[in-house]
Formats: sequence, C-alpha cells, structure tokens
Amino acid sequence: MWKIITHDQTKNLIVKSFSNDTFFHAYIISGNRHIGKMTLALDIAASLNCLSNSELCGSCKQCVRVFNNNHSDIKIIGDDKEGLDYNNKTISIEVIRKIQSESNLKPFEGKYRVYIINGAENLSIEASNALLKLLEEPPQQVVFILLTIDNELILPTVLSRCKQIVLRPIQNNLVEEYLLNNYDISADQASGLSRASKGLLGWAIRAYYDSNIIIERDQILDKLQKLIFADDIDRFEYAKELSNRFVKNKNDVYSDLELWVELWRDILYIKLNVPELIVNTSRKKSLYKVSQLMSNYSIVNLLRKIEETESNLKININPRLIFESLMLDIPILQSDHI
Repeated sequence: MWKIITHDQTKNLIVKSFSNDTFFHAYIISGNRHIGKMTLALDIAASLNCLSNSELCGSCKQCVRVFNNNHSDIKIIGDDKEGLDYNNKTISIEVIRKIQSESNLKPFEGKYRVYIINGAENLSIEASNALLKLLEEPPQQVVFILLTIDNELILPTVLSRCKQIVLRPIQNNLVEEYLLNNYDISADQASGLSRASKGLLGWAIRAYYDSNIIIERDQILDKLQKLIFADDIDRFEYAKELSNRFVKNKNDVYSDLELWVELWRDILYIKLNVPELIVNTSRKKSLYKVSQLMSNYSIVNLLRKIEETESNLKININPRLIFESLMLDIPILQSDHI
C-alpha cells in the first residue's frame, strides 16, 4: 500500500518498472515543498525492500521499518537530518565520502541500501562531483533518491544520471475532499486550507495539525500588504531583511516570494472579477481597494518582476541588489486614497 496520495500516473510508472525489474539506480524527485517528495521516496525505498511478491504491501517487517524511519539500510541525508551544515546550509563532500564507503557494503537487513538526499540543491560543488562518480558506476544493491525543489539547482551532470520525476500540485478540490474524508474538519475550514495549500496536500495536512503555520502565513501576508503603502526607506529595509534571511535559508525566502505572487494574483483576480480563483478570501475587501488603484498591466508587470526575482536568485546574482531592484518596481500607493 503506497503512502503517497494522488500522483497516480507517476506511481503506476514506478510500479511497472519494479514489476519488470527495470527500475533505476538513481532518481531525482522535484516539486514544491510539502508536495510529497519524501513520501514518494520512502514508498520507493519500501518497494525495493518489501517482502511481498506483488505491489508494495506496507505491512511486512521491511515496510514497517522503512515507514517508521528505523530501517538500517535507509539513510536520509540533508534537511533536518544528518549531513547538513547549518552554518551555510550545504551538504559537504565528507557526507558523500561516507556514503561512498558505506555503499560498497552489502545491505544489513534488506535487499537494497537506499540513500535519500533531501534538499539536494544544498549539495556543495565538491559533494556534487563526488556523488557524480557514484552515479556513474553505482554499487550493486544501492539506490540513490535526490529530492529538490527545482531541477535547475542541481548540477546538470548529476541530473543526467538520474531518472527524473516531477511532482505537480493537485487540484484544490481534491485536497478539500481528502481533508473532509479523513479529518474532523468543517467544510469552511477544509475549503480555506485547500485554497491556501495551492494543491499541496502535505501542506494542508500540516496546517490542520499545526495552527501556527496559518498564523505565520498571515503574519507574512500582513507584512506584504503593508509594503504596498510603505515608503522607499521601509521597502529597502525589507530588502535588507530578505537578503540576510536568504543567506541563512533560501527556501524560507522562496516561500515568502510564493506568498507575494499569491497575494498579487488575488488582486488581479479581483480586478478581473473571477472571485472563485481568489485564495485569500478573508482579505478580499482590502485587496479590492488596492485593485482599484492599479491597472491590469501594472499588476501583471509586478508579478513578472517577482518571478524574475526568483530566477535571478537561482543564478547567484547578489541577493541584496535583486531585492532592492524589486522594491523599486512596486508602485507606491497612498493609503489615504482608499
């Protein structure tokens, strides 16, 4: 029984490769945070070691140990696990060298050793090159699974040695339906979480259990709304804050930019009179007032600028300059006009 929900086409292709014994020794799974990359990786690891002769059973000793994260042959490296240097958020070459020495040993309790590198975009250049040598001549009974938010952040030579799997957001109504069928939740709450999730079921489930996620999300949106009416001094101070945070945690800042895009898309949807697409319905009144002060072109142009900001950050342009440039692209609106 596979733990990942939806993504049926991807799952079926993997199941077929296992049944035909044509699976790959290296996979790279890409997609947004909370989309199910780790869940799929553990499904693959369990499938490789499952004692059942058919599809993943999910209940044998091997499966249970994989899903309980205590299988000695399944190692998770990277975000929130061993091997991550919290000073600069990189996975060092020493970690890969350790994998090199371990991977030549036979599995201890299962059929395959599986190394899951969570946040593979954090691999240092030296670590990436060392991993490449492993991928070019993979040891027997070893499978590597790399997880990343974006394939473009991975060394192309490493990327070319992996079977690429891209997970995409699912429809909001499927998220809502799953929440209603599996949790003690009201229809309004399920609708709100599904809209906010943007098709990321994992995020919706985490937000259901942890109210702080919604609180922190609202705090960020409050700050972004205030920025619309802020002066250049406040905006440049925010640019400095973003650049400092980016050095410490890139993914954290990318999440803020995603919320920024979401907020301005809501403003555009209000402008275009398509309320069914609005995510932050509780902010509809205040966002409507903003929409009346801007043209469709200016909103679309700003959305384009935010997307360019994300692209420029990925090619290592000075983050402080990037964020300051973005601040200059935001039209200055006067709050007393609304």
